[in-house]
Amino acid sequence: MLRKESKLGAGSLSEGLIGTLLGLRKHLSGHALNRDNVARGLLRFASYQMAWRATGNPTVIDWVGGTRLIVGQGMRGVTGEAYMGVNEYTDVMFCAHFLRPGDLFVDCGANVGSYSVMAAKVTGAHAFAIEPILATIPQLEDHIHLNRVDDLVEICTTGVSDKSGELWFTGDADALNHVIDGPGGNAVRISVETLDTVIGARTPICLKIDVESHEPSVVAGAGETLSNPALQAVLIETAPDHRTPKMLAAFTDRGLHPHLYDPMTRQLTKSHGFHWHNTLFVRDADFVAERLRAAPGVKVGNRLI
Repeated sequence: MLRKESKLGAGSLSEGLIGTLLGLRKHLSGHALNRDNVARGLLRFASYQMAWRATGNPTVIDWVGGTRLIVGQGMRGVTGEAYMGVNEYTDVMFCAHFLRPGDLFVDCGANVGSYSVMAAKVTGAHAFAIEPILATIPQLEDHIHLNRVDDLVEICTTGVSDKSGELWFTGDADALNHVIDGPGGNAVRISVETLDTVIGARTPICLKIDVESHEPSVVAGAGETLSNPALQAVLIETAPDHRTPKMLAAFTDRGLHPHLYDPMTRQLTKSHGFHWHNTLFVRDADFVAERLRAAPGVKVGNRLI
């Protein structure tokens, strides 16, 4: 790839860099933690890029509430945390404010485990990290050991779908690994079960589903889990073509309704339909809102949120 880019010439490379910086600037300006100082975010991006290119080695960064992450060039699952401070800020902070010691957080599509280790380290909750791509597991385990939450995080390497069987996944796309139609390239074949089967007798209070466009199949195999009154909150990523009335009804018919959360004010507000990127569904809004208000502040950079 580097050899191919070198043929494009300095002008093309400069244009690519400028495009990247402009795109990053736009993202930073719309991000709650960075919109008041976009220049700081751009400087952080530049400093990490220079460090990685100079040494070729990953580095350890401080993240949310004393959590630490291993970040290196090409690690899509965590580079956003280095650039943004907290990439999925609203969703991460919802978990940090909502969860309590002894709760069960199910992380479906855990990747390298940023949500799982945060839930365990910051709140004392137990995390059930579902990640079927075996090439990712060493990084997930490294994060568990680094944060000393071995006794609070359980790894499950079974994939999740609408029925028992096997599926082909990409195996070399890091956080973007996803289900594909068949073998080819670096594809890997994964055994899958329904989420209901994988969870079994466990009773989560919070569930995160981020499986790169396979969410409808996961939801189709999660009827018992979503109907369990103990489940109070679900965070789910949905592609635009999956934000359908049928998909929405899979939650609302089970008493889970879309909400917005503002970590700065601790306000939980009922909304309508799916949101861009991730949507938060809540069962008992009064119960959840009281937990959010009562949570201790969590250190993020130099702020207490």
